[in-house]
Amino acid sequence: MKTQDYPLWELLAGALVEVRQNGTVVRTGLVEQVMPDGSAFWMASHGAHPRRMFEKAEGFTVCVDLKELDGAQSYRMTADQLFPLT
Repeated sequence: MKTQDYPLWELLAGALVEVRQNGTVVRTGLVEQVMPDGSAFWMASHGAHPRRMFEKAEGFTVCVDLKELDGAQSYRMTADQLFPLT
């Protein structure tokens, strides 16, 4: 799996992400809602993990999974919100 740090949190709604703090993976999951200014987001609950808010100010970073596709656009982010088709 190839991941890439993605600093524009305001565009992550609906994306599957990996949350890290100090280089350690804290949690992976679906971004449910984001703050308009991109300062924080809510990750959806999943199994035993409750819904949780992550804030940039607390040192969290987000990585998104890169997906290999065929053709000229070989690498795109997994969420349409990151790179909308025009």
